[in-house]
Amino acid sequence: KLNGSPVQRPVARQLILYIAHGLQALHEQNIVRRELNPASVMIRETDGRAILTEFELAKLIDRGPTVSSDEWPVDPYRAGEAAGDDVDFRADIYSWARIGIHVLLGQLPDVGHEEAELKASTVPSRVGRCLVTSASALRSDRPNSMDAVLPIIESWTPKE
Repeated sequence: KLNGSPVQRPVARQLILYIAHGLQALHEQNIVRRELNPASVMIRETDGRAILTEFELAKLIDRGPTVSSDEWPVDPYRAGEAAGDDVDFRADIYSWARIGIHVLLGQLPDVGHEEAELKASTVPSRVGRCLVTSASALRSDRPNSMDAVLPIIESWTPKE
């Protein structure tokens, strides 16, 4: 559970990477998670590995309509398009980035304020740019796949 303080950088990097790799594995099977948020990520005590849970709302890409989203509660981690039938991997990339920003800052900034908050932190600029672009409200501005973000996070070597 995120408690309002930033996670130590090496731990944060690992969490962000574990989630990214989990999403990449789903995407390789043409599954979009759609409803990813911190409550659906468990951390295994033995090794700190993040495990994605709660796949009730996951969707196979190009397999027709999905479950009704009429009663989905507001979720600051969910991409705007996630509730519709025209959803793709970029919805998960949005959620991944919002979770990553929360982990790194200890709080989730309002949409549109992520860049300023990350610039004011000790997060390296290339990592911050990756997260801000991935959390863009416009789906067309986000990377198309986790392959675009993984090398940036993998090459980050936090000092603290």
